[in-house]
Amino acid sequence: MENKDIRKHAWATYKETPVANWVLGLTTGLIVAAFIAIDLAVNGISFVLFPFLILPILFSATISHVMIKTNHTVTFGSSIKAFGTYYQGTFFGCFSVIRSILKSLLIFLITEMTMSFVVSSILYATNSDFINAMNEFYKIMEENALTLDTFQNLFYMYDGILFTYICVVAFPSIYIAIMFFIYNLSRNSITIYYRMHSRNTNARYNRLVYSDVLRYQRGPMLKAYLSLNWPLFVLLAFGLAGGTVLGYFWSPDLLTMFSCGILGGAVLSMFFLPFYFSNQEALYDSFIFQFKESTSNIAKLLMETLQENIDLSMEQKEELEKSLQIEDEPEDAEDNKKDPDGP
Repeated sequence: MENKDIRKHAWATYKETPVANWVLGLTTGLIVAAFIAIDLAVNGISFVLFPFLILPILFSATISHVMIKTNHTVTFGSSIKAFGTYYQGTFFGCFSVIRSILKSLLIFLITEMTMSFVVSSILYATNSDFINAMNEFYKIMEENALTLDTFQNLFYMYDGILFTYICVVAFPSIYIAIMFFIYNLSRNSITIYYRMHSRNTNARYNRLVYSDVLRYQRGPMLKAYLSLNWPLFVLLAFGLAGGTVLGYFWSPDLLTMFSCGILGGAVLSMFFLPFYFSNQEALYDSFIFQFKESTSNIAKLLMETLQENIDLSMEQKEELEKSLQIEDEPEDAEDNKKDPDGP
């Protein structure tokens, strides 16, 4: 399916339940933003809450979206039940959180070292205050007298040159890594739709199928994903930058500025959530046949491996093959379109 056809399909999916999509999207966004806002009182708490509360909330919203599409009533109780389902074996690892963190850390280190080298080289060549501030910093380090107060005072010496340096180097590096982290989580969340339709409840098997899909469809899936969801990252970038600037005027403290930036990114991003869940569903529909093919390939590989070790009867083989299949989807996702025109 061409990217323009995927966008039309996503728009048609959204138009089926626009009011419910907005209620679900804004409610989810406000809840997530409320948890992130706690970071303003306890710096860094959002990183602790993210894997245990925020991700399950986004997972629950995805399940709720599917329930709305299948004419099921979404209640507080059903949302809580979906929240708990996130921790069950079938959906375990659907976001690939640890792998996404490791990739994002690598992106951060590369970006930070590059930015640090470029900015420090320019400042060393053009700004004597920066040289004096760095010399003072290294002198304090050698004397083992670097306390928090000393560090803060050094920050604002020489017209705050070190403060400016860290803002220019650290914030872009961190925010690029965060955006890459969110991209990985979001792209991997397509497996939620697959796991809901798969007869197999083994999380490892489901990850193998998704890895097989990516092996052959990584490029097309990336293009299709960005074609649908690029506004999310535009809003996220503006929210991160705008929140950081507002945080500076509120309290010129690095941790406060960072917390405001994260909150700003969450607040602006939530206005895309009403479209986001429909986009993800359309993305899965577009690659459903690749998921079926990978399911078949992995099932055959597993059966061949089992047959090399044990002798399966015909009935056992058929039962195993049936348990490893994905439920049938409509053969033509285009049939789901109600309105071929849309932005």
